[in-house]
Amino acid sequence: MYKYEIRSRATGELFAKTDPFAFRFEEPPRTGSIVCSLDGYEWGDGTWMEERRGRNALESAMAVYEVHLGSWKRTGADGRGYLSYAELADDLVPYVKEMGYTHIELLPVAEHPFDGFVGIPGAGVLRPHLALRPPKEFMAFVDRCHREGIGVILDWVPAHFPKDAHGLARFDGTHLYEHSDPRLGSTATGGR
Repeated sequence: MYKYEIRSRATGELFAKTDPFAFRFEEPPRTGSIVCSLDGYEWGDGTWMEERRGRNALESAMAVYEVHLGSWKRTGADGRGYLSYAELADDLVPYVKEMGYTHIELLPVAEHPFDGFVGIPGAGVLRPHLALRPPKEFMAFVDRCHREGIGVILDWVPAHFPKDAHGLARFDGTHLYEHSDPRLGSTATGGR
C-alpha cells in the first residue's frame, strides 16, 4: 500500500496523493493505492478481437445498453450489496443479448471514495471499483462479454473531475490533470 508525497515547487505545499494510474485501491473511505499485478490473465476473446479488426464500425449496426454495474442489481437483505463481476456476467450478458444489444456501455467503473456516486468522480483512471472485486475479475467480465459477442464501452466522465485532496486535483500543486478555469472543468459549474 502506498501514496505519493509531492511537494509543490511553486508553494512548498506537501500533498499525499493516491497513484492515479494504480490498478488497485484501498477500500473506501481509505485512499491508498495498492501494488497489483495484472500478469497471468489468459484472455479468451481472440475471435471477438479478430472479427472487430475486420469490421467497419461505420457500416455495422450498433445498439448500446448503458449500465452502472454497481447499481444494476443489488444483493443482500438490505439490497446494498454488490454483485461480483462474475455474477454480473452471468445475469447481465444474457439479458443484454436477449434484448438485442450489441454493446454494453459501462458508466464509470473507476474507483471512487464514496459509494453514493456511480463511479463519478473517479479517484483513479485505471482501477475498477474494488467493491465489485479485483481488477482481474473485471478483465474476466470484459472477456466474457467479448466471447458472447458483446462489445464493451467504458464511459469516462472528465467533466465530473474529482476534487478530493488525495486524488487528481492539484496533483502536484498545479492544474496538472484538471482545467485551470474551474468554470470549464466541471459540469457542476457549467463546464463541458
